[in-house]
Amino acid sequence: MNLRQRLILLILGTLVLTLGLTWFSYGRSHRVLHSNLNQMGNHTALQVAKVVDEYVDRLQSTVINVSQMVRLAHAQNPNAKDDDLAPLFEQAFSVNKGKGIVDVFMGLEKDGSFVDGTGWREPEGYDCRRRPWYRETIRGRGPILTTPYLDMITGRPVVSVTLPLYGETGTLLGVVGVDVDLKPLGDMVARQQLLGEGYGILTDTAGSLLAYPDPKALLEENISVPSNRLSPSLTAIGRDMVARKTGFGDFFAPGSRDPMRAFYAPTRSGLLVAIVFPRKALDTYLRSLALESVWGTLGTLALVLALLVPVVWGIRRPLISLLQTSESIQHQLSQTATFEDVAFSLQRLTKDIQNQTEKVRVPEIQKLLGSLGQTLQVISQQQEEITAYIEETTAMNNTLEDMNLALQQRERIWSRTLDVSRAVTGTMDFYEELRHIADTVHQVAEAFGVSICTLEEERLVPRTFVGYENRTYLGTIPLQNSVAGRALERKQPIWVPRVDQDAEYLVIHPKVVSEVEIPLLHYGETVGVLEIGFDQERQLDTKLLETLIPVASALAGFIHASRSQKEIRNSYRYLADKLQNITGIYHDETAEHLERVGAYCRLMAQWLGRSPQEREDIALFSRLHDIGKIRIPLPILTKPSALTPEEMEVMRQHTTWGAELLGDARWLRMARNICLCHHEKWDGSGYPRGLRGEEIPWEGQVVALADIYDALRAKRVYKGPMPHAEVARIILEGDGRTMPNHFSPTIQAFFTEQHLQMGAIFDQALLLAPSPTTPPESSARKPVHPPAVSPLSPE
Repeated sequence: MNLRQRLILLILGTLVLTLGLTWFSYGRSHRVLHSNLNQMGNHTALQVAKVVDEYVDRLQSTVINVSQMVRLAHAQNPNAKDDDLAPLFEQAFSVNKGKGIVDVFMGLEKDGSFVDGTGWREPEGYDCRRRPWYRETIRGRGPILTTPYLDMITGRPVVSVTLPLYGETGTLLGVVGVDVDLKPLGDMVARQQLLGEGYGILTDTAGSLLAYPDPKALLEENISVPSNRLSPSLTAIGRDMVARKTGFGDFFAPGSRDPMRAFYAPTRSGLLVAIVFPRKALDTYLRSLALESVWGTLGTLALVLALLVPVVWGIRRPLISLLQTSESIQHQLSQTATFEDVAFSLQRLTKDIQNQTEKVRVPEIQKLLGSLGQTLQVISQQQEEITAYIEETTAMNNTLEDMNLALQQRERIWSRTLDVSRAVTGTMDFYEELRHIADTVHQVAEAFGVSICTLEEERLVPRTFVGYENRTYLGTIPLQNSVAGRALERKQPIWVPRVDQDAEYLVIHPKVVSEVEIPLLHYGETVGVLEIGFDQERQLDTKLLETLIPVASALAGFIHASRSQKEIRNSYRYLADKLQNITGIYHDETAEHLERVGAYCRLMAQWLGRSPQEREDIALFSRLHDIGKIRIPLPILTKPSALTPEEMEVMRQHTTWGAELLGDARWLRMARNICLCHHEKWDGSGYPRGLRGEEIPWEGQVVALADIYDALRAKRVYKGPMPHAEVARIILEGDGRTMPNHFSPTIQAFFTEQHLQMGAIFDQALLLAPSPTTPPESSARKPVHPPAVSPLSPE
């Protein structure tokens, strides 16, 4: 191959290599950028969905708090009307006003009247029970997001967050809710962009548009239904959104040929979000980079040809060197795999060309090599720009992941807070719930220790704590001369960056450096403090406070509700104890029987694995199982001989009479079940309702065995006492009147294993019972507890 052919081959090879490198860079950049764009778009859509869920969660917390206020007001005044409730809703509206909430309201089930916080009065003939939002709410049990509609008061499109409200007996009281202006939420979603381009879309569960660039389409168009404003390709994406899928898709706006990419995700609350990005923005940028590279290469090659052709002949040695350099370029570039490697190889080759230029003595060849070096330098710079852009995109992606992690942490603690708010309406373990919240705050705040204290008289008493190197005790905190007391007095959080510089700080742990005290306020009343300690200096963190203040608010409501429940429970315990005393006064032998029955029931509940609270409840309420006997005439109750059929029918009514005496209070549900069911039998032969099997509540099954065992053992006016062995034989084998199939298999298994313990309880009670000559004032009954008797020991 001659020199001319080699020269032509060199030029063509350089051209092909340059174009190939440009095409490779364009293709690689196109794939990487589109991949990163898809990841970033999906992350952004999920992030926006979580922000929307957090907004709805806060609204649901508000509705739950208002429902608790209404339930308390109803408990105090069951006949309260809409006018009676108006001040309560005006107060709730004033507290939440300015948070996007335009009204706080309730529709009453009993008469269809309506009460709200704005003072609006319903027109004549208005019945809220016929409104769509009311019917939609009562079909569910928890907070719901209603279908968007035009508010009758303001005439503006709103969405309502509503909750059905039930009384203590399960009766529907009405629907409590808040109206939320859609514009702030829609504007927030519409402002969302990717890389400074695009817009956001928000729809309801059915696909009705709530945020869209065309204002005329709001509430008029459905994203899953084609129309003049919505193209078929967009509605295809809309159908995936309505199906609550997560992903992305391309579409064309009506009358436009520019492709758009939509990233969409559902929310837990039922709303749907999408982020739209114009693809041409990314494609235009990539094409401009490629065209600059191509035109730069073509211009450089044209210059090289103009300088090289006149002197090509007779310059073999420099051309051989140039050929070697070209081969080196091709070899090194073929070995690179990443953009950083390409940029580094181009820099090395540029330096090699500069060295060859210094060795060549022909000016034209020097210029040629110089131009080639400049070309590679331009390509290297462009490669560096592409690499920097990719690194920037990767950094943005990492930032979004960090933001997503932070949002997940915030969602976690607020979700726990919402669970606590819901727990207030049902059964809860006070200390377990407090510890769960303290543990969540400890993790999210990355704190050294977290404690929750309640206000008891003039001191703060720690109820639970996490961290502090697992200390077993934290002392009480006085209100005077303490940071916690100062926070309660000011009713606002106090952040202490350096505790050693605050004279009022009381040492909890020597490693605590910074501390924050957040007062727990329930409608202005201080109930405690949330205390967070750090073992490193921490300056004021407003984002952390924004996360924790709703937690403190829910904590305050939780503590206040727990106190109220405890007071009610103690009142009913006092009532139960007094009712037992009434039974004892009416028939003293029955009163001693009740004490022993309570001890038997506590033993059985423990064996059955019931909670400590259930054990104490059944030990107390089992003593009321015969409370209905105070309505039975004393001659029948104390008759020494067998009862006539008519007298037996009167005696059997003591079960229903006892339930009627106790009433329908929720706290006495177990006592009512015991009164009604302690004479029911597993085979269905009992009374008063003839229940069988698992239809009998567990407490009724337990008291049935305890009552029969003690009745057989004890001396009555109509029978003498019976030894334990004989009673055990009757219960386990039967005697015609009492049969084994009267009791559940579980209760039978208990008696088989623990009957000696029951015998010990009876014997101990006889030892503690007062003698017949003991004066009444010295015959106070003592609680009977089972002694430590082995089930295998002799009777």
